[in-house]
Amino acid sequence: MINLVFVTLAAMIATLVLTPIVRVLALKVGLMDSPDGHRKTHPLPVSLGGGLAVLLGLLLGLGFIICYSADLRAQFWADFRDLSSLFVAALVITGVGLVDDVWGLRGRQKLIGQIVAAGVLVFTGLVVEQVSLLGWEIHLGVLAIPFTIFWLLGAINSLNLIDGIDGLASSTGIILSLTVGTMALATSHVPEAVLCFALAGSLFGFLRYNFPPAKIFLGDAGSMLIGLFIGVMAIKAALKGPATAAMAAPLTVWIVPILDSSAAILRRKLTGRSIYVPDRGHLHHCLLNRGWSNRATLGWISTLCAISGIGALITVYQKNELFALLVALAMIAILVSFRVFGHVEFLLFRARLSSIGWSLLTPLTRRRQGEVFTNALQLEGTRRWDAIWQQMVQTAEQFQLTGLELNIVLPSLSENFHAHWSQKSNADREKQWTISLPFLRKGHLIGNLQLSGKPEKSFICAQLGPILQRFHEFETELLVLADLQQETSAAPLDEAAIEAKEQAIIAELIEENSSFPVVYQGETHTSPALEEATTDEEATTDEEKTSEDRNDDDQQWPRRASA
Repeated sequence: MINLVFVTLAAMIATLVLTPIVRVLALKVGLMDSPDGHRKTHPLPVSLGGGLAVLLGLLLGLGFIICYSADLRAQFWADFRDLSSLFVAALVITGVGLVDDVWGLRGRQKLIGQIVAAGVLVFTGLVVEQVSLLGWEIHLGVLAIPFTIFWLLGAINSLNLIDGIDGLASSTGIILSLTVGTMALATSHVPEAVLCFALAGSLFGFLRYNFPPAKIFLGDAGSMLIGLFIGVMAIKAALKGPATAAMAAPLTVWIVPILDSSAAILRRKLTGRSIYVPDRGHLHHCLLNRGWSNRATLGWISTLCAISGIGALITVYQKNELFALLVALAMIAILVSFRVFGHVEFLLFRARLSSIGWSLLTPLTRRRQGEVFTNALQLEGTRRWDAIWQQMVQTAEQFQLTGLELNIVLPSLSENFHAHWSQKSNADREKQWTISLPFLRKGHLIGNLQLSGKPEKSFICAQLGPILQRFHEFETELLVLADLQQETSAAPLDEAAIEAKEQAIIAELIEENSSFPVVYQGETHTSPALEEATTDEEATTDEEKTSEDRNDDDQQWPRRASA
């Protein structure tokens, strides 16, 4: 036990000293996380690279305890292969995170780096070949390697996704590492316990600078590193035989990150977005939207993680897996039923099931052509996007479209709206056309609209012209409403002030889109340059017509003379 105290203190002191140095280096090389006014809403640029400080502090703490204790030195030497592969994987994942922090990687590129890190561990023997749950032994067989990689990727990304406010990933990492370290002690996995307590000490030291308001961020390098370490240690601490893991306790330990990341993936897929596109629908965002402060949100989520950790520890010591699962299910049920978190995803999932059921039952109930299925959900915020949506639906019915889907995402304003409309058609799916239109404002993607319909003419583009012209008006209304939300979020304005704001926004849109007319509430607005170009074009056309008339007269004159 004294060794655990020493390694925790050594790692904490090392990180306390190293973090300011890493912060200064990040400032010099420009490794900063700057606010963008859209998703990143912190007021000033903040240094990144905290993950490097955590890794170095962890290594120094381990180096100290290995030099101090001959017994631990012998145990670490016996597990040299596993430990060396873990630190190689840690270097890989930290490198991938730093590259992402500096240059920004696409989601798939980052996923490849994570698979490489997990592959290093699997290649050196970290494979769960059998799992135990509620007394059932499940032999994985050919699924052993995919299951292990899936677990590690889930651990990495769940911590990465939850890292959305100051101190959250650090605090969550401390609780998870202490819990898993205690589990490792209970199952006589001493080296794993030492690693977990060293990580906890390093995160304690880093939290001194990451506590709100943060002076330095973990970045993707830090959050993925924590997830990798704890994911590996959770497997090792849960081993009750060769390559056999009792999964109830690890699942309970991870229940809050798992719930948050699973809800994020479900939410993004059901609203037609990429799972790699960040949003502000995570648990901490839901609490912040309720008016909680950053510190209160941090404390509340840390409490949830602590409760799940205590449940996991009771399961390990009492050897009762049912208790762990009941704790996890109770926590999920409370969050969803009280609409704290997960209620939106539940509504989206229910709506998708209704849509699937409607389509499957169509042949059985002989639904007629033109029958409609529609669903609209205000996921976040209070703006009446549904008013514009209803106008869109009416237009879709007028043009006899077959599908319409609208997504509005304004992370900085906590506005999120999703709506879907579809109309049964006898046209083959292969013959239907589909268009996806992004909505951009000031360089940021704020939403998208997807249209689909059945061709009525040989020239599809000719059919689309009037449709796109009508939806251009809706595009303007959405952009104006988005800007009005930003302008009026601080204090409510009267009708005259709102009208003045609308005119100012229209002027900005005209200036940004000087080559195109802007249609708003039935009126067409154009820039002076476009009006001048239109006037010149009309004048040129008139001159050409006059010239053609003269040429016709010249050609007719000889005929008249001869006549």
